[in-house]
Amino acid sequence: KGMGILESAIKGTSEVGMAVTASVLTSVAVFFPLVFVEGVSGQLFRDQALTVTISMLVSLVVALTLIPMLASLKADIGRDNAAERETLERVRKPLPKNVLARIPVSIGRGLWWLLSVVLFHVTRTIGHLFRFVSMVLSRLLGPFASITNRIHDDVEDRYARFLPYALTHPVKILGTALASVFC
Repeated sequence: KGMGILESAIKGTSEVGMAVTASVLTSVAVFFPLVFVEGVSGQLFRDQALTVTISMLVSLVVALTLIPMLASLKADIGRDNAAERETLERVRKPLPKNVLARIPVSIGRGLWWLLSVVLFHVTRTIGHLFRFVSMVLSRLLGPFASITNRIHDDVEDRYARFLPYALTHPVKILGTALASVFC
């Protein structure tokens, strides 16, 4: 209703923020206690529990900060919108009148800009790195994957040929299974 893109992103994020946070924290409450399990179960599930917990918390931060910011930027590319500029001016605090008070604010804004540029380039570089690693692994592991697929297809064909026999001779199959369990 007459809202600009930036204002819509802020309002939308604030409306769903509590629900998203609650759902993420519910999943974290289920998985994180597995970190404290001892014994073999603890060794098996500790890494999974930490992975799920950390990834859920990071995804919460991304969902509440990065995604709305990127959505507002993506929708606003190439547009000169007076309502957007007005919203930006209301959201962005003006510099203080005192010259000495301006210094930390200006440094903070500069660091924020630098951090956003660095994060952009780091994520872009990581994306390129993952693409490269994926390409190398697919070339290295491709022959093994084709061998594995051939073995799987062979087993699947043998199973399809054996299944009618097994269904027509259930006593022999169950007897063989019981004999293998007890011997």
